[in-house]
Amino acid sequence: MFLAILGHDLRSPLSAIKMSTKLLRSYGEADPQYAEVVKIIDESATASARLIHDLIDFASSHLDASITITPTSVDLEHLARDVIGELKASYSDRNIVFDCQGDMNCVCDGPRLRQVLSNLLINALNFGAPDTDVELSMKPDQDDIVFSVRNHGPPIPAELLPSVFDPFVRDLSGDAAKSRRDGSLGLGLYIAYEVVVAHGGDIQVSSTTEDGTVFAVRLPRQAQGSDSTRD
Repeated sequence: MFLAILGHDLRSPLSAIKMSTKLLRSYGEADPQYAEVVKIIDESATASARLIHDLIDFASSHLDASITITPTSVDLEHLARDVIGELKASYSDRNIVFDCQGDMNCVCDGPRLRQVLSNLLINALNFGAPDTDVELSMKPDQDDIVFSVRNHGPPIPAELLPSVFDPFVRDLSGDAAKSRRDGSLGLGLYIAYEVVVAHGGDIQVSSTTEDGTVFAVRLPRQAQGSDSTRD
């Protein structure tokens, strides 16, 4: 309950910071140094907002054991391109390869699926080898849409794979610790799992040195439910 209240109350000041950076940008266009400072403030506020959103979802899921979804008509290809565009601002030195085949229209909760894509891509960007691409692929499969996020680099330790979707689980090995950006709570994959299951879908992970780390999602084209309860 404390986390839910704290997260809710912190959203307003962060929104004010984000709105202020938009205004400041208009004054700093002619000064590169000024613009860079505003960019740093904006990116920090965005990262903080993401953490707060994750805390609220985590607290809410434990208060009533569910994540509620509101299905509407969504073009997942368009949504994915939006997410990739947003992440390029914070990960300007990384490349995301997007391969989309077929019709990506579905009935799902767009903002929640945005969370899933963003969390999986951020995880791949943070833990993938910095000199390699992150790959996002999407395609239809009968009545489902399947998509996967792949990164290359050190694999997830085998002993962590069974619990990778549990809250607050983080790889504390040397390579992973170096890759992790400040502000990681270990909630991103947990929330991605909860949202996918709330849609009636499934998410799996595999991780090997040869094939990289792959998070694969199977999503019904028509969301099957509104509640997710973990075993």
